[in-house]
Amino acid sequence: MDRGLLDIKAYLPAEQWSSILAAQNLDEQALLGRYDMVLHLVTAADGAEKFYTTANNATRTETPAQARALDKKMEGCWSAHAELHVVDNSSDFADKMARATRGVLGVVCPEN
Repeated sequence: MDRGLLDIKAYLPAEQWSSILAAQNLDEQALLGRYDMVLHLVTAADGAEKFYTTANNATRTETPAQARALDKKMEGCWSAHAELHVVDNSSDFADKMARATRGVLGVVCPEN
């Protein structure tokens, strides 16, 4: 999935998020339990700024600073997940994807 249920939390005031959970008789642990792993690819706006653009995505309107702030909020939404894998921009894109793939395979095929 490109998005998960806890992503919504990053876009809402805390009291509204709590109200939604209460209305649905849910808690964050129940939502976290729906996912075997969470793969967080850090925005290009944080460490690969020259590749961050709004030109190729009409729904992306954030400045780099706004994108970094939202990315940190998003990561925080998932921080309690036992299998949160954060893939930063400390390498080129090919290596970033290789690190992401290793993270997924480590969960799907832990014996390899």
